[in-house]
Amino acid sequence: MAIDVTDTSAIVERHRRDDGTYDLTALVVELGEHPDLWMPVVEAADGTHRHWTTVVDLADLDVYAISWLPEQTTGFHDHCDSNFGVVCVRGAVYEDRPKLHGEVATKRLDAGGTTGGVPGVMHVIRHGDGEPAVTLHAYSPRLERVGQIYFQKDGTWVRREVDGKQELTEGLLPC
Repeated sequence: MAIDVTDTSAIVERHRRDDGTYDLTALVVELGEHPDLWMPVVEAADGTHRHWTTVVDLADLDVYAISWLPEQTTGFHDHCDSNFGVVCVRGAVYEDRPKLHGEVATKRLDAGGTTGGVPGVMHVIRHGDGEPAVTLHAYSPRLERVGQIYFQKDGTWVRREVDGKQELTEGLLPC
């Protein structure tokens, strides 16, 4: 279910910079203040599947609301050509980003917590503990492609580009 662009156009325009880019983190924070935009993913929760809905759908920007249940994760991925901004609006999620020497930096996002990045930033978003969570994700330019990272049995990884509208998976299956 997509929300009519007219419902969000004033919010989007407030976060458009003079150069045509967006302050994506501030945008998702403000959109998060409107539960009617993200409540559809809460209402769709079935205890098994992650759900998402389109909140904004423009030529140069898209925003999604995504639900998270225990054990659900995106697996490692990047957003190819897109900048991104994320806010947790309900519950908690974790973001993991790889560091040098096989280390991982983990950041907990409770309701109101944000993260973001530029094209090529690799990360994982996964459910935190406790209640189901909901996050808002903004991408500009639109999320047309995602680099999904698949870990192989020998400990190495392979990056494969997939359609940006395809659900990301854990990525722990052999290639």
